[in-house]
This record gives sequence, structure tokens and C-alpha cells, in this order.
Amino acid sequence: SKVHDFAWFADKRFHVLKSEIELPISKRTVTSWAMFTNNETEYWRRCNAYTSEVILKYSDWLGEYPYDNVTAVDGTIAAGTGMEYPMVTVIGENFSFFDFEYTIVHELGHNWFYGILGSNERANPWMDEGMNTYYNLRLFENKYPNNSFIDNYVDEKYVRFAHLKKYTHKAQYVLSYLINARQNLDQECSTKAIDFTDANYGNDVYFKTGFIFHYLEKYLGENTFDSIMKVYYETWKFKHPQPQDLRNIFSQNSNKNLDWFFDDLLSSTKKLDYKIVSIHSNDSLYVLKIKNKADIASPFTLTSIQHKNKIDTKWYDGFSGTKKISFPKSESKFIELDEAWDIPEINRRNNVIRTKGILKKVEPITFQFLGSVENSERTEINYFPVVGFNNYDKVMLGVAFYNNSLIQKQFEYSLVPMYSLATKELNGSANFMYHWNPNSIFQAIEPKLETKKYSFRSSPVTQSFVKISPGINFTIKKRFARSQINQHIQVRSVNIWQDEEPYNFAEKKYERKKFSNNYQVNEINYLLANKRTINPFSFSVVLQQNKKFIKTSLESNYRFSYKKKNKGFDVRVFAGKFLYDNNASPEFGFAMSGNTDYTYDHFFLGRTDNSGLLNQQFALNDGGFKNLTLTTNSKNWLLTLNIKAAAPGKIPLALYADIGKSSTSEIVDYDIGIAVIVVRNIFEIYIPIKQSSNLNQLSYGEKIRFVLHLEKANPFELVKNIVF
Repeated sequence: SKVHDFAWFADKRFHVLKSEIELPISKRTVTSWAMFTNNETEYWRRCNAYTSEVILKYSDWLGEYPYDNVTAVDGTIAAGTGMEYPMVTVIGENFSFFDFEYTIVHELGHNWFYGILGSNERANPWMDEGMNTYYNLRLFENKYPNNSFIDNYVDEKYVRFAHLKKYTHKAQYVLSYLINARQNLDQECSTKAIDFTDANYGNDVYFKTGFIFHYLEKYLGENTFDSIMKVYYETWKFKHPQPQDLRNIFSQNSNKNLDWFFDDLLSSTKKLDYKIVSIHSNDSLYVLKIKNKADIASPFTLTSIQHKNKIDTKWYDGFSGTKKISFPKSESKFIELDEAWDIPEINRRNNVIRTKGILKKVEPITFQFLGSVENSERTEINYFPVVGFNNYDKVMLGVAFYNNSLIQKQFEYSLVPMYSLATKELNGSANFMYHWNPNSIFQAIEPKLETKKYSFRSSPVTQSFVKISPGINFTIKKRFARSQINQHIQVRSVNIWQDEEPYNFAEKKYERKKFSNNYQVNEINYLLANKRTINPFSFSVVLQQNKKFIKTSLESNYRFSYKKKNKGFDVRVFAGKFLYDNNASPEFGFAMSGNTDYTYDHFFLGRTDNSGLLNQQFALNDGGFKNLTLTTNSKNWLLTLNIKAAAPGKIPLALYADIGKSSTSEIVDYDIGIAVIVVRNIFEIYIPIKQSSNLNQLSYGEKIRFVLHLEKANPFELVKNIVF
């Protein structure tokens, strides 16, 4: 009579483990069952022990489990990899004992929130998934207090090497929340389930809600928090409570003003960021100036630390603006705000100050191989060895220095110096970007600077180029979070310096004049892209200006999707027109066969080669023809249509066809062929079947071309695309 959902499972392969749990208060017995197949039996043998722990812990923290049975079932993906029903939970495949235990704890915990209290998960998912996740966090923090959040997934040696041991299980909750929150892409925890993005359903409903209830428990104290939750449970079990019902219980029983929790942390995307500005001391006290840099005036802690040992911790009520705070004086080396990571602060880099010395806020610099989690006590510079190659510098050896990670920093950089073994010169690239995420028409405003230097020709002498390109990116805010429409405006100034090779008749040889040829191209680019799974499309408009030309182009892409993801019939239209031409160099013209790169945006292994395999690499831009044509670059107009039909299933092939006309072509150009898709949009090979241009001077093999868009394989961009 007190069950609002029902499920039934049967499998002739099931092994059955049965045990009994005695509830400590009522002394009532609950029968636990584990029903599982031969798959992952080493995990399932522990199931009833995990079940017993959950039933006893939740009964103690919230209120007694009211049913007579609790069952865990080994289910297939069709039944859900982890799915809850009253008294029955379905567990799918797992990758470790820890994953199995976590799934058991989480799904069994739903008996209280989804099952007994009966919260409406569609309307208020935080009342079920979020509050249940808090109790998962609490159980694992208590049971495994010395485990870092990544201990169960990587070798312990790397955990120590990357200084991750201090970040316990709960760190993953706040770090997951920060992935989108740093960019103002997060959503209110109180949002309806249907309105969440996939990423935010995990980051905000589960992780943020779970973490802020942990925050509330630490502020109120475990005993007070538990007594309030027991009142909530006894008052509303089997009655389907609403958010206001929970708030009323806390307001009536805490004797605290919790508006900062219910109005700000739960019901808004306001951020939390306290900063230690300065510290002074007298005979018995430290006096710290604390500034609230964000929107929420919530409570916080200060902790004194000596040689990694905590001396004292005190809670303080929240405030807005700046305030002087007194803290007991001791033989401490540091004072740290939220040392225990109990607060979902957006920035933790301003939380530590030394008690003595001149530069109290200067952090020591350490170098970290590969990367780590942000460390509020030091400035970490990540590094990784790199190898590069082009046909002029040959092999280049270097080291990448960067501060990028999964979580966006306000200022990000990458420095990649590389030494050429052939030219004995220093090459490489450097990129700097500042992220500003205002709550306005723009989701992001990002000033940036891109620089690079490499060789681009080796005959008769090796010549290099330098690119320095300042710019700014604007990301237009979406109308609603789940929208797949992305709009960007990019403004940049591309400045290029190239070596020249004039012939010295007196010396009878070519000479290298360093960076004697230079030009500037100013550009504004608008891009609209709909990244929906079915029939995605994009549209862009580019305007470029040089002292000798002004030109504009439009590009539109549309995919008629097949059933398989990322497969379809692709249609591209390109139109380009010169608005002004004062004897500009032909290299600035529109190219029917693509390969335009006077802005040096692409990485070419043989940029200026006239023959050989590396000469067959090209960039898929401008006219977008996959094979060479005899049509020269146009400084007037160009119009092309490109289509590519992917083979169905897992076959990595596609048919392509291009057709176009420009002011310099006497005929309508076309080509038809087969594409080999090695890595989609990064490495693709184009084999011609028929084309309009008579290229008899080339062998058939020389007519085959390939794209190798190494700039799209940037690991930082790939990670960002996966996450967001």
C-alpha cells in the first residue's frame, strides 16, 4: 500500500545470495537479496555486505527502512545500468569494486528519496538524485577518508606524483560542478529535469546538489543536520513532499537564516568566491581582511596550518563587500579559507595567505608533468615533451608548457618551444587567452594572442615565417540552455613576417633576408552552428581587409543524417567576392582547389613543396575541391558546391563530388571521387575518379590528395569538445 512504482525481474541464470539485517532501533529484520549471473561474480559476492551498510547508515541518518525486503539485481542495459525501484535496484556492469560499491550505495539510497518520500524527480530532480548523492558522498568520505578522488582509477604512484592525495572523494563533486560553472554554463539546481543539458544534469543535479548539502551539514553540524532530516523524513514519508516543505522543516528547526542556501545555491547560478586580501597581527589575534568577490553571502571557515597540520578551524557568517575578521593567533605558517573543501567556491587561488614574511600571497612555482588539479597553495606549470616535423625544419624536439586542464582558468596559456635538428633554430608556438564570462548578451568574451614560427621553404635557402595574431572572440549567449545553436564572432589581426631569398649577383648566390616581407590581414568572422544530432548545419560569413584588398565569403554546411551517428550526406556551398583589389598578390585570391593559407592557420608538412607526397596535403577551404584544377586563383568571384556521401555502417569510405565556377575559369569545373576517412575531419584521403581539368602532366598517384588538419587535433580543444 506504500509503493508507487513496480518492477519484476527473472533470469534462469541467477545465483542468489540471501542475508538478514537487524535494524538497531526497532530490532526488525530486513531480508536482503543479491541476484546475479556469472558476469562479475567477484563483485557480487560482496553485494549483501554493501546492502547491509546502506540500510543501516541511511536508517541511522534519516529514518528506518520500512520494508521487509531489499534486493539488488544484475540487469542488462535494457533494464538500466543503474536503476531504482522500491525495494529493488538494478545494477549493470562495473569496472572495479569501487564502481560496483558506489552504484549499490547510490541506487539503494533511492529507496528513501525516490521510494519512501516519493519526491517528483521530473519536477524537482535535486530532491531525489541530489539529496541521495549527498548521502553517497557522506558514506564514502566516512568510510574512505584517506582516499583521493582518483585513487580507484589510476596508479597510486601517479596520485602522489601529481599531488592529488589531498583531494579526497568529495573533490570530484565540486570539480565536476566547476567544469561548466567557471564558464557560466551551469543551471539552477531547482531546474526541471527536462530543461537540463546532459552535462548539467550530472554536474548540477547530482554533484552540485550533493556537495552543497554536504556544505550545509558541515555548517549546521552533523547532529543538528541529522535531527532536521529525521523530522523531514518522519513528517513526509509516503506523502510526496515539495521543495517548500523541506525548506520549512530546515527553517523551523535550524534557528539559522538559510536564504543563502535555498535562494542562492539551490535556486540560482550565483557564484561563491571569498578572497583573503591581507593579514595583520596583534598580541593575541590575527586580523584578516576578507573580500566577497561574488554574489552569495554564505558562511565560510578559516583554518590555521603549521607544517600541513591543522591547528584551529572557525566558522564565520557570510557577508557582502569587505570585512575584517579576527582569528586566534598561533604558531601557524598559513591561514587558509575553506581548507577542508566544504564550499563550492568558483576560485580557490585566493584562499591562502602566509602569517609572516613580506610577500605573504606569493605562491611557490612547481613544474608538474602532464597535469594535475588546481592547487591553492602553489602555482603549477604543466609540461610534456613534444616532437614535431615538417619538410624544412625536419625533426623538432621541444617541451610544451601550459596551464590548461578540464576546468577552465581565467587566464590560460601554452608555450611550445621546439628546436630544429636541421636548421639549428628555435621554432614553436605560444598562445594566450583570457576568459571573461559576463552575464549579458555574450556568454564569453575572450581576448587572445596567437604566435608561431616555423620554416616554410628550403630551396635554395631555408626560409622562416613568424605569425603574431592578436584577437578577441565573442560567444553569443544561448536563448535557453538546451539549445544546440552556437553563435560566435571572431575579430583578429594576422601579422606575418617572412624571410626572402634575393639573388646576390656579386656573390653569385641566394641570400636570406630575415623577415623582410611582411603583411597584415584584418578579419571579422561570424559563425552560426546548430550541433543537433540529426541534420546539423552551420553558416559563416568572413570579411578580410588588407591594404591592397577587401574581400568577403560565405560558407554553408548541411548534413542529411543517416541512422548512424556522425554519418550522412554532406552539402557545402561556398561563395566569395572581392570588394576591392589594388593589385593584390594572387596568393590572396580565392582558390578553387582550396589550400589558401596566407594567414598560416594550418599545419603543412610540405607547405611550399612542388612535388612529392607532402605536396599532396591541402586545406579544405575556399572552393573546397578535393582534387587539383587548372583554374587559377580568382581576385573577383568564386562559387562552388561540394557534396560528400558517407558509406553506410562502419565502412570508412565516402563518395564526393565538387562543382564550381570562378571569374578565372573558362569552364564549369568538377571532380568526382572516393574519400577514405581515416579520422573524420582530421585525416582524409581523396582519390579521383573523374575531373574536368586535364592534368596529364601528373601521374594518377600524384592526383590523389589528403587533408591532415593537425590544428584540429589540439588536445585541449578535443577535451573541451568532449566535455561540452
